[in-house]
Amino acid sequence: MYLQGIRNFGRMLGDYFITAGGRRDRLEALFDSASGWEHVETARAKGRGVILVTGHLGHWELGAQWLARCGVSLTIVTLPEPSPELSRWRCAARRQLGIGTLEVGPGREFSFVEMLAVLRRNEVLAVLVDRPYEGTGLAVRQFGQETQFSMAAAMLAHHSGAAVIPAFVVAQPSWRYESIALAEVPMEVGALRKTMLPNTQRIAETFESLIRRYPEQWFNYVPLYTRP
Repeated sequence: MYLQGIRNFGRMLGDYFITAGGRRDRLEALFDSASGWEHVETARAKGRGVILVTGHLGHWELGAQWLARCGVSLTIVTLPEPSPELSRWRCAARRQLGIGTLEVGPGREFSFVEMLAVLRRNEVLAVLVDRPYEGTGLAVRQFGQETQFSMAAAMLAHHSGAAVIPAFVVAQPSWRYESIALAEVPMEVGALRKTMLPNTQRIAETFESLIRRYPEQWFNYVPLYTRP
């Protein structure tokens, strides 16, 4: 399983660099099917924006390219890369495909306001929530163990009313990809201090079924669970 995961990760990187270079024909050839995207369209019809929550499962960057190819106005929330040069390259590669990048982290105090602005334009904001940076995570239960998930989606939903929809792109045995959107995660309404944890927990629970189906595509190569 471990070696298969490493091979899959390498193949994923190869597909990313081919398509990030503007090879839209290659992008279209890589996709086999899509399911659940009616949930995104239903949410967009409400006019409050969509928060696509995803994780380090499957090919998250390819999913962004696929959405942009479908004409979706998409902005990706991300931490800076280890070097400024790589961050600039990534941002430029996304921009070439019509994808926005919004960097977060220390020294970027107004990034939350920018995220809300994206949603208020009824656009789509994509957030990786399974590897929060320091000070932005909440302790939730996943697979019966404690781990950290970003509080960003729950906070954004509270302040904007945007729909929270889990979405993933996973490779099939043919190594073509399927894009999957799950049903909107119902957000508990009330004071933020009371709803943020249960809403983040709901998001974490939606990831479990797909991770169980595709464990060899779970590329979250960091310590995940609190040791007893």
